[in-house]
Amino acid sequence: MANGTFAEENLQQRYMVKIVILCLLLFPGFVNGQQYFGKTQDQVKKDLQQYIKKNKSLAATLEQMDSSIHLSVPGPTSQPADFYYYFDKTGKCVSQKTITYCDSCFSKFLQTLLQQEKYNWKKINENQYISGYSQGLLIELPAEEKQYWFLLMKVDWSRELYKLLTGRDE
Repeated sequence: MANGTFAEENLQQRYMVKIVILCLLLFPGFVNGQQYFGKTQDQVKKDLQQYIKKNKSLAATLEQMDSSIHLSVPGPTSQPADFYYYFDKTGKCVSQKTITYCDSCFSKFLQTLLQQEKYNWKKINENQYISGYSQGLLIELPAEEKQYWFLLMKVDWSRELYKLLTGRDE
């Protein structure tokens, strides 16, 4: 009986690794949400519709509200994830929230974003990362553990505020 349990656990672990890899292959554009910053709601919606069309196996759904767009990617062919794109009063994309439902998927999405050297990410506290001054990006993480989301925001800070937040003058 113990061998059967071990074999089942091993099979489940291999299945989860495959799902995480599939998520990273299918969702790279969503992790790099900054590609939508500055685009209009119609432009973002069009881009996401094209992505859904190219990846029909995801069975993703798209919902447009007044000042946001919600892309939902359900299981079982991939790990479920939700992506919210938020727009300012002028209709331009200013933030993206990525929600995953497992620790390993969350870590992979976040690390993919943080490893992009062109943004020069710096951790400023336990819940925030800040990009280089010229990129003007901020990542906010949940304060509580066992929540698997992060918010990527475009910010317009002054040099003084940036220096205060990071301790560096870029």
